[in-house]
Amino acid sequence: MKLASNPPRCETNAQLAAWLQVTALNTARNMFVAERRRNQRETSYAGNQLRADRAHEAHQVDEILKALTQSLDDAERDLLRLRYANGLSLGAIAHSIGCHPSRIESALRRVVARLREGAAS
Repeated sequence: MKLASNPPRCETNAQLAAWLQVTALNTARNMFVAERRRNQRETSYAGNQLRADRAHEAHQVDEILKALTQSLDDAERDLLRLRYANGLSLGAIAHSIGCHPSRIESALRRVVARLREGAAS
């Protein structure tokens, strides 16, 4: 717009060529910057959508797990809590309960298998 209202006066072809070159470079730079900003906005929007979708899916998984763990008895829930929430080893759990680690391992396998079956259905 500014160019149309106030065109420069070029005395020679060399001045005109130099002015056209600068104008073309500035136009190309402006287009590149605008494209980069548009891409950043789109990427940001897509990232926000992806985070929202993941948060919704995580909430659904939490609800399913909560419902499935309600079907377990207190000892099974305590076993899962000690192993996965507190991060205790099988040996540490067995020592605190007073049994052999292989018994804890088999009990955990049974509980996890029940949870998987419940989640699959």
